[in-house]
Formats: sequence, structure tokens, C-alpha cells
Amino acid sequence: MNYTLKNIITTKVRIYIYFFSFISMFFLQTYCTNICEFIDGLLPSQVFRNLGFIFILHLIYREVLYHTFNKSKSNVSLPRHAYYLSVISWIMAGVSAFILHSILYPNFPVGSHIKLLSSYLILGGGILSQLEYIIYEHSYKKITKDDKYTIFNEKLSKRILETFLIFTIAPLLTLLLIIGRYSLDGTIDSHIYKEVFYISAIMLIAAIILIINFKNLLKEDTEVVLKDIINTQKEIIYTMGEISETRSKETGNHVKRVAEYSKILALKLGLPEDEAELLKLASPMHDIGKVGIPDKILNKPGKLTKEEFEIMKTHAKLGFDMLKHSNKKILQAAAIVSHGHHEKYDGNGYPNALKGEDIHIYARITAVADVFDALGSDRVYKKKWNDDDIFKLFKEESGKHFDPIIINTFFDNLDEILKFRDAHKD
Repeated sequence: MNYTLKNIITTKVRIYIYFFSFISMFFLQTYCTNICEFIDGLLPSQVFRNLGFIFILHLIYREVLYHTFNKSKSNVSLPRHAYYLSVISWIMAGVSAFILHSILYPNFPVGSHIKLLSSYLILGGGILSQLEYIIYEHSYKKITKDDKYTIFNEKLSKRILETFLIFTIAPLLTLLLIIGRYSLDGTIDSHIYKEVFYISAIMLIAAIILIINFKNLLKEDTEVVLKDIINTQKEIIYTMGEISETRSKETGNHVKRVAEYSKILALKLGLPEDEAELLKLASPMHDIGKVGIPDKILNKPGKLTKEEFEIMKTHAKLGFDMLKHSNKKILQAAAIVSHGHHEKYDGNGYPNALKGEDIHIYARITAVADVFDALGSDRVYKKKWNDDDIFKLFKEESGKHFDPIIINTFFDNLDEILKFRDAHKD
């Protein structure tokens, strides 16, 4: 979806921005009287009248800019586009203040004009625009959170550097302007230091707000990136699992069903949520080693000879060898599953004839999930079994082929397993 400023500058956003602009009038009054001796000589009512007039003009400038430049350029994010318009509106407000004071006060010194314009550039275009930028970002992320793909061409390092420079230069210029004005007057005393402290405190508060925002922004963006990485890993694993199943004329839904059955059993057996999810991600790769088995054996419609079966059995070791060198948790778990899902609880399985709990829990769980789905599906070498026959086999093989505790857990949660199977048939 192509978003525009109308999408992010909602009524609520406008209220926030205009509230900040209104509050800034009082700060600008203190700021201007401290840096400009001519304005310091005006009555407070005159200062607020002038600021109020500029405030109204500023609102008009904003709305005209929002309407005229409603869409951002392709290489500029929408929040940054709105930020640029905010900076421009503050510059226009500063120029308007320059013109207003030239008309109202013909004797207004040029130096005072420059100082007045600098106040709008430093406080408005610099500091307040950065705070407004935060509002635009939050509004944009809120409306795009449900989108599958959101383009936000914003370099965080650029934002941090930009903000650092603004909040370094702005206070420095402010202090120089204030001290410069009172140095010329020869009136630097404790009152001046209090004013400097007041202005510095306001800028410090604004800086703290930005620091908190960047902290949250980094956390949110890191979570999004990690989630995207995990989703990418899921897609790769499912694809690799489907490749091995496709070679043996099986369906992609087989690996998805095995994955879900494995997670259900893991949770019911008391494994932590993150470990159950890890097994769900790893179990689709249980037969990845079949990519190394010749097609004439893998897809033979009849019973395999003894020699052929020995070759078929090597797929467990082949899969393990393919995955064992990875330092990623998902692939490490997949290596365990691939290596051990054909071991049998009584020690008569392969490739290592492991027995009982010497077989990793991931492999024991996946063995039940894999056999259940394989028996209930058509294969080149057999027709699918009916459920009663599968259940009879499971009870007979409990403690032999399968871990009896996992078999009991399977039957205790059969309704949940069958519900998923029926919703994801081939």
C-alpha cells in the first residue's frame, strides 16, 4: 500500500504537534528576551501578541505544506518527508517573524533580526522538529504494523548522528547567543546563569525524550529483524524438508504435519515453549539425508532388497553429516532429529542401535510424529493405513519401537493431533 501524509498525520498527531508548537511560544518568549536586547525591551503583551500571530501563520504553513506535498519521494521515508516539511514550516515561521518585526518596529536592529530568526531555526527547525519526527515515526509504524512488507528507508545510524549534532550544536549556539548578548551589556550576574540553566534544562529534557525513543526504536527494530531472520530460517528449513520429500514422491504437507505433531507432543511432555518451537522448526529436516539416496531406491514401488535397504538406511547418517557442522540451534536440532529418528526404543533401530533415553528426546518425539503421518499417507510402495490399524501398531510397538511415555502422550492428545491433520490434508 502507498501511504501518504494523510495516513500518518491524523487528528491525534495534529493535536500533539500543535500542542508542542503552542507550548514553544512560552519558551520562545524567554529565549528571545535572553538573546535579543530589543525584544527584552518590549512589553510581555507585545511579545506574546507577535508570537501568537506567528503561531497562527505557522499552523497555516504546515497545513499548506501537508496538502501540497502529500506524497514522499521514492528514496525518502514518509516520516522523514514529514520531518523535512516541519523544518521548512519552522523556517517559514522564522522568516515571517523577521518580516513582522521589520514592519512593526522600523528601528529593529539587524542583529536582533538575525537572533530572532536563529531562535526559530535552532528551537523549531532543530529541536522541536526532532520531537515531531518521533511522533511521525510512531504514527507510521502503527498504521503499517499489519502489512507483510513495509518499506521504511531510514538508516538508524544517520538518525542518531543527525540528532547528536543537533543537540550538540543547538545548546552551544544558544549559550553563545545569550552570553554574547549580556557580555556586550556588561551585565552577566547570577540572574543570567539562572536563565541559562533554565534553557539548558529544557533542552536536556528534550534530549532525554529522544534518547528514550532511540532506545525503544532500537529494541523494536531489533525484534523485527530477529523475527524476519527466524521466519527466513523457517522458510529455508521447510523448503529443504520439502525437497527431500518431493524426491521420494511425498507431499510438502507431510513435513508441516510432522512439525506440528512434534510441537504438540513436546509441549504435552513438558518441554519449554521455546524448545518445543525449536523442535517444530527442526523436525521437517528429519529426512534431509534422502537427497543422497538414488532415485531407483528412493522411489522403488515394491519392497527393497536387503542391499537396497542398507543403502536407504544411510540417509540418517547422511542428513546428520550435512547438518552437524552448523553452529545454529535450529540446524543443530535438525542434525539430532535426522540422525536419531530411526532409532528404536528397544535398541533395534539404526544407525547406532541406541536404546531408551540414550536416544535424544527430539528424535524420539519425531519418530512417533513421522511414523503416524507416514502410515496414514499414500506412498509409492504402499497404500495409507486406516487409523485403527495405526493405533493398534502404536500400542503394540510401545516400549519396542517407540518411547512408551510418548505413545501415552500421543493418545492423551489424539483429538488435537487429528484436528490438525484433518485441516492439513494432502
